[in-house]
Amino acid sequence: MLRPALVEILSLALLTVWLSFTAIAQSPDIAEPGSVEAIAAATTDPHYVSPWVSYIPQSPTVPSPEKFLGRIMGASGQLLGTEKSYAYARALAAASPRVRLFTIGHSEEGREIVILAIADEAGIRDLDRLKAATAALADPRRTDQAAADKLIATARLHNPDALADPGIRDRIARLWSQLELTRLLNARALSKILKGQPNWPEVPLAKLQWSSLSQTIAELGVDILGPMGVLSRGGPDAVDKGHWSHNYIWQRYTSIGAGTTEVQKNIIADRAIKMPRR
Repeated sequence: MLRPALVEILSLALLTVWLSFTAIAQSPDIAEPGSVEAIAAATTDPHYVSPWVSYIPQSPTVPSPEKFLGRIMGASGQLLGTEKSYAYARALAAASPRVRLFTIGHSEEGREIVILAIADEAGIRDLDRLKAATAALADPRRTDQAAADKLIATARLHNPDALADPGIRDRIARLWSQLELTRLLNARALSKILKGQPNWPEVPLAKLQWSSLSQTIAELGVDILGPMGVLSRGGPDAVDKGHWSHNYIWQRYTSIGAGTTEVQKNIIADRAIKMPRR
């Protein structure tokens, strides 16, 4: 029983190495000596690693994990500490125009929190502009206002009778009130951050408000448009190419992404309301 198993393991190892050399032969990279064998030895099955990432490209300017850390990334039984991880990230950013490192803040224990951006040179060069565009899309003070305006304009075009419904009109009025509340809440949180004050409970409250508001707009959009609101993209009669039905499903993520609703409520209960722990 042992011999067939050993033969199978050796066959898988040879296949991994063969696939790796095949990928190298078809790519412009030169593999760093020993990287193919090291990665193959750490890979239990060739299905778990693509041939295109089964070696470390050799570079005269960018330090490899082997050169900087003394081993491949993900080596069995070894974990990197924060100090070494951050040092390697900084070395990459210093060596390549395709890498940029940002410090975005510090943890409650005073530890630095960083983000490493990797892209082509044009992407890194335009990173500030791309960040500004992304921030604008995520800013409830502007994005949700635009979404509300678009919702009403779409309703007037495709289902104007809905705007005469007292229930719908009441929900739209509540939405506008929530938009104003969100704007003021974000302004308060930003003011505290700029003053160097603790930004809670405003930040977790803003996250809860953003999640609720995003889902409210999505639900209201489908309800206002009636049957047309549930038509998916690709259909000839789909409103805004199926945006509203897609948005209705997509906005479910806002209760999970960037900190779940349950986690935010726990933070508020613990820090703001000072509720006793069980």
